[in-house]
Amino acid sequence: MYNYAIVVIIMPILKLLQILSFYQLPKILFRALISRKVSVWLKLPIILSIVYLISPFDIIPDLLKPGIGHLDDIFALIVAISIFINFIPKKTLVELTKKKKKRNPKKDQIIDAKYKIIK
Repeated sequence: MYNYAIVVIIMPILKLLQILSFYQLPKILFRALISRKVSVWLKLPIILSIVYLISPFDIIPDLLKPGIGHLDDIFALIVAISIFINFIPKKTLVELTKKKKKRNPKKDQIIDAKYKIIK
């Protein structure tokens, strides 16, 4: 049972980290949270885990011992991210990983004009 939990929870995160570099993961999660292509039901675990992370009410109190109290917060976040990664459509995930170029049409425009220096 322990091995099954590792496969279900940790493996999707490792698979995503192979595709993406570690610093892109928050960008992808943020883009997915604001995207309309991703279902609200998929966004719910991420939002709830962030609320649980911020809230003062925990299963293991944060003041118990340094580090041990934060384990349940980290576990909730890992589970939420793994659920999100497992159930998001792969096509949508690929679209979210692509960088969109912002093109400024005014930047490429040449303006030819006369000028006058005012003293």
